[in-house]
Amino acid sequence: MFATIDEILLGRATTDLDTLRAAGDLQERYDTKYVLTVGVTVELLQALDPHWQVLEVDRKRSTAYQSSYYDDSDFGLFHDHVKGRRLRYKVRTRRYGNDPEEMLEVKLKTGRGGTDKRRVQRAVAFGTELTNTERQWLSDTVLDAYGRRPATALKYTLGLNYERRTMFNPMSGDRLTIDSGVIAQADSGTASPVGNAVVIEVKSAAWCCPTVRLLHRHSIRPLNFSKYCAAASALHPELDRRARLRAERSFAHYQT
Repeated sequence: MFATIDEILLGRATTDLDTLRAAGDLQERYDTKYVLTVGVTVELLQALDPHWQVLEVDRKRSTAYQSSYYDDSDFGLFHDHVKGRRLRYKVRTRRYGNDPEEMLEVKLKTGRGGTDKRRVQRAVAFGTELTNTERQWLSDTVLDAYGRRPATALKYTLGLNYERRTMFNPMSGDRLTIDSGVIAQADSGTASPVGNAVVIEVKSAAWCCPTVRLLHRHSIRPLNFSKYCAAASALHPELDRRARLRAERSFAHYQT
């Protein structure tokens, strides 16, 4: 019988949020994403060197993530990502597990492949409607990054729930997140945009970090992928399906 992801992680040393924060928040970083089967994910975790640790919070090694995403009425942010526009961004609110705080976040692409994530704590938590203060902060953030303000107002588009396991390598500073059970919901219904696949993301200060090179040696290839775009195309069939098709092709490849 094959080991599970959680069984593999149980064999790892743990770390905590204070240690991760002390190591740096990696708000400016490179994100490299993969969509894999559980079996390939287990093989990857087994290949990681002994320095890798698992984040443990309240004696749990996984955390439920709840996110709400925002876009304009024409899904302009969605289309910017699918078309590969160099200067693009995503807007979401996020709640981590049982943490009472909720954050408003903007993930900006730097134009050189990097990610600049900026966030602020919400004054009004657990609601999908953005306040005027939050909208002003979003507008100012985009202006500061790109020299222009958003062309149109953003509105709540969809929610995403999933379970995340986070790993940290104190030697390299790299982080690796493992997302499973991804469920999307909107007024139009619910969907599983990546099915039984596992979404892996390497977060690092350098573009081609040791972890990405390790995956490459194991013939594991990255994707231009977004959980938001895959969810949007699953919930709205009229939208461009490229984001979801990339995930489906990757998942099918690792099943063979």
